Amino acid sequence: MNRALSKRLIYYVSKTFPFRLMRQLSNHNLILPFYHLVTDAPSPLVKHLYPVSNVGQFIKDLDFLQHNFDSASFDEVLDFAGSKSYTGKPKFFLSFDDGFSECFNVILPILKERKLPAAFFINPAFVGNRQLSHRQKVSLIIEHILSNGNGKWIEEAETLLGVKFKRQVDLIKVIKNFTIADTTAIDELAVVFNVDFNTALQKYKPYMDVSQLRMLQDAGYIIGSHSYDHPEFNLLSEDEMKDQINRSFEFLERELDVKVRIFSFPFHDIGVPLSFFYLLQNDAGVRASFGTSGIKSDNAPGHIHRIPMELKGFKGAESIIRSEYFYYLGKALAGKNLVQRR
Repeated sequence: MNRALSKRLIYYVSKTFPFRLMRQLSNHNLILPFYHLVTDAPSPLVKHLYPVSNVGQFIKDLDFLQHNFDSASFDEVLDFAGSKSYTGKPKFFLSFDDGFSECFNVILPILKERKLPAAFFINPAFVGNRQLSHRQKVSLIIEHILSNGNGKWIEEAETLLGVKFKRQVDLIKVIKNFTIADTTAIDELAVVFNVDFNTALQKYKPYMDVSQLRMLQDAGYIIGSHSYDHPEFNLLSEDEMKDQINRSFEFLERELDVKVRIFSFPFHDIGVPLSFFYLLQNDAGVRASFGTSGIKSDNAPGHIHRIPMELKGFKGAESIIRSEYFYYLGKALAGKNLVQRR
């Protein structure tokens, strides 16, 4: 049974338990929900990657969070990352990954209206719509296949990838699993399917530019690093990881005069060695780093985990956060609620 399915089942079981009791038993009173974007009309650049929250759902999520938690300050999050301990009343702190334009156009006005603090983690390679992430390319190719199915193209993809596909869905499954290591194959498939990434970049303009990021800062919001160009860190050498960190913070400090260094891992931090977290703290001066494993403890210094709010099979904050608490408590009974890195 995969993790997403098990969590959905856990949610239905958890509904028999009072939410406040689960929160108290977990001893995790500071939670960190995160999103990528909020929109009523997901573009082909994201619609095949993860469920996207619409505006109505996002507002319901915030209603749930503000009913059950107070908002945490950025300093409280930094203190939590440093001490790995929080004993105050229940609080939450929002963050948003990838620097999509919807963060400025859709999310910012809602946060300002509710007076909610947040952090936005960006990839300098994409700021100002200079290029697409490999994952946005993947989503665009899948959209093209679904909209313009062509048997000849499928045959050419088979030749290119060296794989036989019985059905179109099998090809899509392979493409959906592509990583940054498959960038060459992604670009070659785009030629096969006649997908023009530059045209899509100009049409959709998916990312914020520097002026918008500065306006976020002027409104009191925090800007952090999400790596330079969004690779899967478990596929990188430690030197390559370090390069991603250095290049991203060089941009943040040059263009945005960022003073406090915080970093969120793109995708996940699975397989990242403990030595890299010491490098983040001691060499790169990162005050806090963020993973994506939900409500979970971690032995890496300065590293805390966020709750993904775009999960297939879930609809809204109540179901996601309730299942996270129940899942954490179950793992605690088995002594498996701590990420032990070496």
